[in-house]
Amino acid sequence: MRCFFDKLSAFYDLRGAVCLGTAAFILMVLILFGGRTIGLSNNGDFKRVMDASSLRFDADDGAFAFDNTYTIILTEQSAAGNILKILFGAEGWQNYPSLQVPIVRISVVLNLVLNKLTGGDMTVYRIEVLGLIHCVLYTAVIMFLMAQFRLKRRILDIAAKVLILIVLCDVGYLTYFNSFYGEGFQLISLVFLAAMLIRVVTAAPRLSDAVLCALGCITLG
Repeated sequence: MRCFFDKLSAFYDLRGAVCLGTAAFILMVLILFGGRTIGLSNNGDFKRVMDASSLRFDADDGAFAFDNTYTIILTEQSAAGNILKILFGAEGWQNYPSLQVPIVRISVVLNLVLNKLTGGDMTVYRIEVLGLIHCVLYTAVIMFLMAQFRLKRRILDIAAKVLILIVLCDVGYLTYFNSFYGEGFQLISLVFLAAMLIRVVTAAPRLSDAVLCALGCITLG
């Protein structure tokens, strides 16, 4: 039995951050997609992001109501042309130069791929795809955060990290993932920056750490 616990402890020391990140991803997916659809309603800010991402409202969409489907604007004759325009088109970008726009644009292209694979209407955009992208990015930074510190007593380390995971995966934060607001990406940036600051104060900082901290500040800002 002692040998088993020794192996389990060694596994946690080696793969604990990955296990906690995986648990965070499962928890996020259950919260966002396991029950009734959740997300944030549009109060007028959605349109700025949508205008920069080849999206428009459906005919019956309205402000202050949550909708999880929108319409993709396809203007080119070929699939490659539409993808290139969605990803790299300058239209709308100058009016809303936000770092969340590339992520939304990627979600639009992934919706096109999903529509093609399922044989559905190519103009349908499901905001859950954007939510899933946010979940993947959030999982990565949570793993990174968990890898930056370790308490001396393993049981306390596990308990502290599980509590951190539960707090970070609160539905009040995750709800932003199913919306076009920038808070979802800001949350991911904030956790990354917190992990970088822990890294800097607990180990000998390197030039690459300074660069990453600067990028984290810029991204959060």
